Amino acid sequence: MEAGGKFSQEEIESQAKLNAAAAVSYARMAHIAPDQVDDMAAKLVWTNDRKAFSVPEEYAMPITQGRKWLYGDNAIQNPDKMVWVIRIDEPKNKEGANNESLSALLRPYRGKVADSQLLNDETGWKFTITSNDAREIVHGISESSQNSVDRRANAAILRNLVTVVENAFLAESYRDIKAQQGAKGKDVTLKGIHRFYAPVVVGNREYLTKITLKDRFGDGGKGISGKERLSGYQIVGLEIQEAQSVTGHRAPESLADVSAEARQSPNLEKPRTPNRKFIGDEISVRDMLTGVKRDGDVFYIQEVGTDGKIRWVKDETRRTRFFE
Repeated sequence: MEAGGKFSQEEIESQAKLNAAAAVSYARMAHIAPDQVDDMAAKLVWTNDRKAFSVPEEYAMPITQGRKWLYGDNAIQNPDKMVWVIRIDEPKNKEGANNESLSALLRPYRGKVADSQLLNDETGWKFTITSNDAREIVHGISESSQNSVDRRANAAILRNLVTVVENAFLAESYRDIKAQQGAKGKDVTLKGIHRFYAPVVVGNREYLTKITLKDRFGDGGKGISGKERLSGYQIVGLEIQEAQSVTGHRAPESLADVSAEARQSPNLEKPRTPNRKFIGDEISVRDMLTGVKRDGDVFYIQEVGTDGKIRWVKDETRRTRFFE
């Protein structure tokens, strides 16, 4: 209201409806939790002509490398988007046989002076890999790949990482939910976590590749006014699993799970996809991700390990899946 002026009852109701509609519309678009909408609505700042409003910083859409993005499930918003199927010849040599060879494959992508640019077509973002990230990626591959075939597939994907990153689809983005739930300390530089997926065929085996990125504030989390908020991208996880048939049974969650099944019965061969999934040059987001577990709505619980120590672990009973 203007200084000294008052709204009539009709004007109050009209303005309240306008504010509520704007708040709900923005909250839905920006995936703001329902229990936060009241707080956000109270902080909206309207222009004098009531034709536009600004959102408080804590609810604003993040900007990374000059582009806005939203927290939430991007896959459900784009179920029919087509994703390019990447086809790679299976290596004939022993590439990827040990951690040293896997590390060597990551070397061209590391640091600010990387030989190869990791650019994603969909977002326009440039990814980076630090030496610590490289060690984490190699460790993860070593832990999950229980046989030489899987390690060679990982090696083939790393050798073609430029193409994989270029065509990967951003499925979901979310805040540091682990810190929000008290399972770890708060990282003030961490803006969000992104999960990208890419369908890859190595030889005649189909894999779904997941790339995990940590998106960081360019100002180190200080929130300096006027400072450009660009992100340093870090690929902190690279996982592959055998692709699940669109019409077949749900595939194991990871390659490690497949091996666990095989160990339980020595006569059980490693499961194969009953029907080819990546048949054409492209596949829809819905078909690519049906049945795959989300990461953006994970709940963490405390569990006592065999060593008696308490650890935070994901509550798998509450996990949801894309396009169930």
